[in-house]
Amino acid sequence: MQKLPKDKLLTLVVDERTSQRSLRQNRALWALLSEIAYQENNRKDKTLVDDLYKEMIVEANIHVSYMKVDIAKIRHIARCIQSCGHIRNVEHNGISYISCNLYKGSSNFDTKEMTDFIEVVLERGSRYDINILYYEDELK
Repeated sequence: MQKLPKDKLLTLVVDERTSQRSLRQNRALWALLSEIAYQENNRKDKTLVDDLYKEMIVEANIHVSYMKVDIAKIRHIARCIQSCGHIRNVEHNGISYISCNLYKGSSNFDTKEMTDFIEVVLERGSRYDINILYYEDELK
């Protein structure tokens, strides 16, 4: 633990901690995303679920970061975020980069972001023959 300096003015911010979603709710959210991806593509594929996740983030108006990443460091960056959407390769001053969108994991959403995200996922799921009432109970 770091000692606080006595000769400097400090600011302390105290925020209410929002409760984390339960593992049950997290499983239900990903199960619903998987069902929707299957309904839309007639096959099971984790890549389709990840693509749907990113699409739902955009649809829920959750902030997506844009970054130019040195190709040599892309694996490190990819481990630090939920999902990375590759846009294009670029070169600048002889260094190769990947331009990409960075999507944060749902466990890092604030309460409003999570509410909006769940709403767009439930709305999308209601278009198909999916037991939405079950998922509404699990996710609320």
